[in-house]
Amino acid sequence: MVFKLKASLLFIAFSLLVSCGYTVGERGVKINDETYEKVAVPAFHNKTTEGGIEAYITKALRQNIIEEGAFELTINKNAHLIIEGNVVGAGTEVLAIDRAGSATEYRLTMAIAYTVIDNVTGKNLFSDTISSRWDYKYQANSIDNRIARNDALENLSKEIARDILMLLKARYR
Repeated sequence: MVFKLKASLLFIAFSLLVSCGYTVGERGVKINDETYEKVAVPAFHNKTTEGGIEAYITKALRQNIIEEGAFELTINKNAHLIIEGNVVGAGTEVLAIDRAGSATEYRLTMAIAYTVIDNVTGKNLFSDTISSRWDYKYQANSIDNRIARNDALENLSKEIARDILMLLKARYR
């Protein structure tokens, strides 16, 4: 009886997934009838005065490629595609202040200009600029505030990395 119940629940769960449009997809993208599965992400460059911000987006994009599994992350010489990029905009603005005039909430912004290169032919497939923002609360302790800001940078970078991969897949699927 328990086995039949578990089997029935498993069947229902699988049916719901299939009916909701979830599918097991192919790895990579199709370009000129070739499947491109291997992607390299060299370190992004920083064109802003916000030191070290390029490391956040580079790490987030690489991590997203690994976690999502649609591509294999590799080094440049083995890659079908290379995603190169520059941080072209970054800033912090005050969103809210308290009665004493002290900031209580901030907004981080980041803009990334990136190019997807066909490493097989050497041609630039496309270039785009993507930007986003992330809000965070001010913390009274300077260490806690730095941690909150770093967390916001990580979240902002993850969001932009997801968007970059989504746009790449949407263009070639």
